[in-house]
Amino acid sequence: ALGIGVLVAPALGAAIAAWWLHAFADAPWDDTFMAWWLGHALGLLAVTPVVLCWDHGQSHRLLAGDRAKTFWMLLVVVLLACLVLRVSSAAVLLVPLVLLLAAASIGVLGTAILGLLAVFVVAWLALTGDTPGGWIDPMRVAPVIQFGLAIAVGTLAPLLASLLARQRDVALRRAQVAGERMRTITQHTPGLIAQLDRDLRYLYVNPGYLQWHGKREEDVLGRTPNDFLGEAQVARLASRMQRALAGQAQQFEIQMPDGRRLHARYEPQFGEDGAVEGFYMLAEDISWRAQAEQRMEALLAAADAMLVIDESGCVVQVNAGAIRLFGGTRGTLLSSSLASLLTEPSRAALLHEMQRLRDAADADTPDWIALYGRRDGLDGCFPIELRLSHLAGDTPLIVAAIRDTGEQAQQGRLARAVAADQAHDLVAADLERDAAQDVAG
Repeated sequence: ALGIGVLVAPALGAAIAAWWLHAFADAPWDDTFMAWWLGHALGLLAVTPVVLCWDHGQSHRLLAGDRAKTFWMLLVVVLLACLVLRVSSAAVLLVPLVLLLAAASIGVLGTAILGLLAVFVVAWLALTGDTPGGWIDPMRVAPVIQFGLAIAVGTLAPLLASLLARQRDVALRRAQVAGERMRTITQHTPGLIAQLDRDLRYLYVNPGYLQWHGKREEDVLGRTPNDFLGEAQVARLASRMQRALAGQAQQFEIQMPDGRRLHARYEPQFGEDGAVEGFYMLAEDISWRAQAEQRMEALLAAADAMLVIDESGCVVQVNAGAIRLFGGTRGTLLSSSLASLLTEPSRAALLHEMQRLRDAADADTPDWIALYGRRDGLDGCFPIELRLSHLAGDTPLIVAAIRDTGEQAQQGRLARAVAADQAHDLVAADLERDAAQDVAG
């Protein structure tokens, strides 16, 4: 595009100028057009690549950086090649050949600079008469333009080669950066990642996979799942592996012999020809989910009031004890927050305890705290004790265990009254018995 542009654009201007001189100065149109066109084309072809490619950082690399040694050596070679023009016009082929061989080493800017330098040297030789006569009648087109234009046009091929080399290097660097980024992700992700070929041999496993299975990399790579997972476990996965090798993605959950659970996915790996070369195994440990479900079931079956709340304090699950304690329905409780079930003074204490729980993510509140609750639709309050703890597993949910201390106190008083009545009855019975014995005596 550069070569076509710098040849076509000057042609239009040269044609207009030649017509003007022909019309008003009676100058031959073809002679004026040819000299004007080729002269402008020479200037554009020689200078434009340098202007377009100029970069301060790249120029420093050429003059004093990592490319300086190659650049200066090639500069001498190009100058010597130009001097060949004093004895033979073959120099117009020799200079582009030298630049083509060095294009990848000095880059686009270096190639453009050496091409411009070669044009200046050849022009100087032509002007001093140290060159052959050229291919076109010197009376129509001066040798300086002929040889200079030949060198400039010949430099286009090395420029294109250096540009392609730069694009290749850029693509290679981007691929390396993407590879490093992906390697960092796979090496530090908490999930399990593995790559298997068509023979079900491991090509890659990430640290998460090794840690989860308790294996070393040398114990896994090059081996098959049957070598360390066991025949029984592999038999459960065999059909899914075969479907993955047939090009069908698989997604499933599986429980390991030790009780841990995995959510796994097999993604087929396709080659350039579209054939399946293996598959990727992507898995996540969801053992915490089963533990959370079990604890949730236990919470819902507990006799005491149990509420599950999120980090903002909104109720997400309740049991029958909570409905009985606070009144209302399951729907009304699920649409409320734990703070709204407490009196105003108790809400500040609740927020304080929740903040303590967030700050100590691995600990529960150490003691029961005394608060006052509100029943649905009633203005009165009743004393309660509350204890917060994290729901088991990798979840931000919080469990609030609540007991009605007012009810417990009433039950305690009733129990003490019953015990006092029983003691009084025993004393009365003893007195009656002693009295009866005295009468009998």
